[in-house]
Amino acid sequence: YTAESDPNKLLGRPSGYIGKVNFRDTRLAAATDFGTEGGGSVELFANTSAAKARKEYIDKLGKGLPALVEYSYLNGPALLRLSSALTPDQAKTYADAFAKVK
Repeated sequence: YTAESDPNKLLGRPSGYIGKVNFRDTRLAAATDFGTEGGGSVELFANTSAAKARKEYIDKLGKGLPALVEYSYLNGPALLRLSSALTPDQAKTYADAFAKVK
């Protein structure tokens, strides 16, 4: 994404991420979408505290609006967001691989 094409309008902006990539998981019905619903995304922040704040914000949204719930995992300044349509075992596979990234 670029600052212009980022759908969340957070790339490069204050308190936003410094990098973002979305991906599809073809096991999901919504896999035609490159958003979190069709697989997931990784957001990279300047520091761990910014990534943690983003995770807490997303988790809070999901608690208030069940349609927005998703899996989310921190690894330092990186945040992995996954579709809630994934099974817990599928999400764990992603989370385990993400945790190994340094």
